[in-house]
Amino acid sequence: MGELRAQRPRSRPIPRGDRSARGRPGLLSAIRELATAAIPAADQRARDRDLDDVQRKRWSAVRRDLEAIADEPERILAAPFATRIAAWPEQLDEPAPKPEPTLAELIELD
Repeated sequence: MGELRAQRPRSRPIPRGDRSARGRPGLLSAIRELATAAIPAADQRARDRDLDDVQRKRWSAVRRDLEAIADEPERILAAPFATRIAAWPEQLDEPAPKPEPTLAELIELD
């Protein structure tokens, strides 16, 4: 009962700066890829005629933020998402053009 257990030597903690610097290139690359992949969806929502103007303006800001992050992934560290989105000036993107109705659609309208 009174036996002593051998203690494992404690590993020296890695200083915070060293830890974040080691994984940063891979993380920034992943951030860039994710932001680039999300831009088309945000652009589509920003131009969606079925959404009201407030929602479209917000999606426009999201799209611009994603484009900025894709260009410079470190921007994601500058501020929380809501703060970054609020910092963009209001902009209402031009809605996607409506496709020309087909003859069948025109006949159905009558």
